[in-house]
Formats: sequence, C-alpha cells, structure tokens
Amino acid sequence: MVFRAAPRIASSAACALLAISLMTACSAPTSDSMTSPAQTDRPTQAPSPSSTDSSAERPTLGPEVVGPTEEPTTPYPSASPAPAPEVDVLLTYADWISDTAAVEVGAFASTLDQSGTCTLDLSRDEDVVTVTAEAQPSASTMSCGLSVPGASLTSGTWVAQVTYSSGDSTGTSSSVEVTVP
Repeated sequence: MVFRAAPRIASSAACALLAISLMTACSAPTSDSMTSPAQTDRPTQAPSPSSTDSSAERPTLGPEVVGPTEEPTTPYPSASPAPAPEVDVLLTYADWISDTAAVEVGAFASTLDQSGTCTLDLSRDEDVVTVTAEAQPSASTMSCGLSVPGASLTSGTWVAQVTYSSGDSTGTSSSVEVTVP
C-alpha cells in the first residue's frame, strides 16, 4: 500500500508544480524586473506558437504603446430647434355673407395652445388677400374666425385656405372655393 500511495502523491505534486509554473509564467513582471534597462529598451514579442500549443496567440508583456489621439475634423452640429408639430386645421365654413358684404371663414386647429395666430389667404389668379387674427382657445381646440371685406375683393371665385401657427404647433387647412358676387 505504501507503494500505491506514492505514485498518486507524486502525480498530484507534479500537477501542482505544473500549475504553479504556468501561473508564474503568465503573471506580470515584478517592479524589480521592470527597472532593468534591457527590459525597457527593447519591445517584447509573444513567442511563436509551437506545434503542440493549441493557443493561437499569447499576451505580450511590456510597456503599452499608445498612438496619438485624433480630434474630430468637423465640428459638432449645432442644436437647432425642432420644427413645430403639425396639427390638423379644419375649415368649418367659408362663404360670402351678404348682410356684412364680406367673405367670412371659420376654422379650428386640433390643438390647445396658450396662444396662436390664424391666417386666411384668399387667392384668385395672381391676386392674394391675406388677413390675420388671434386664435381663441375653446375646450380642446384653437378656433379661428376671419373676415375679408368685399371692398378688398373682385367678383368671381376665390380660393380660401387657413394656416394656424403658434410656438408649439402649426398646420394648414385644405383649400375651399368661395364665390364673391
């Protein structure tokens, strides 16, 4: 029995020594070995893999080489404000009102802002008549009521379109024809 235990102990001791030698070979150099001129004057190289070695590369030990840093060649883009979100603008009426002798247009924007502006463009051929009014907040929309006196318009068919704008949103209605007598 003594002879059987000895090979097991010898085998275990050999494995332990092998593990210690491998850990020692892979550990970083001590501060004493780094102060040697021969160590710092020449670059280190990884040993070439042997035919029995299964690893393709081994880490190198020695000083790290750091290249120059590069500055960006183009400046960072400036932060520009995002465009105001588009809102729906719906014309509720656009017609010639004979009692007031004017084209009257009503519209609302599908938003509720602190304030906003409604702009009515009436166009016919090359003629364009523009009027602006403050939008009025309602329960959940911004309402627009606009009027163009008949004295500013000639007889014929005009095209009406309303644009709503505020610091928070913008939108344009579809076009509607209005006949001026």
